[in-house]
Amino acid sequence: MRFDGTRRAGRRLGLTPLIDVVFLLLIFFMLASAPDRTGRLPLELASTRVASREDTATALRIELAADGTLRLAGRRVTRAALAQGLREALAAHPTRPVLIVPAPDATLQQMVWLVESVEASGGRDVAFARSEDAG
Repeated sequence: MRFDGTRRAGRRLGLTPLIDVVFLLLIFFMLASAPDRTGRLPLELASTRVASREDTATALRIELAADGTLRLAGRRVTRAALAQGLREALAAHPTRPVLIVPAPDATLQQMVWLVESVEASGGRDVAFARSEDAG
């Protein structure tokens, strides 16, 4: 069978919707990959900063147990009491180093929170030590 006159007109592909989609994808990937969203925590190893027994003795010691229990200078404290105790101790001696002694199974999030708490309370000299190294 032959059909004359029923020829389909070719439709041209419009580029405007394609450009819109590419533009939206570009915006999405720019927002999803925002650079430098993570902060950096300046830390020093205890072996380089709080090396001797004298330094360890003068440092303000914070012990962190795996269950989140905190001890400030040997006294068990809550999170709120820790912040208050840090502010008082660092107000009296602003250059006093702070030695954080986490339990081996303490979580990274607990340690990061602790470093941020020390910095918020005015501590600038923070070091970590293993419990057997800190004496």
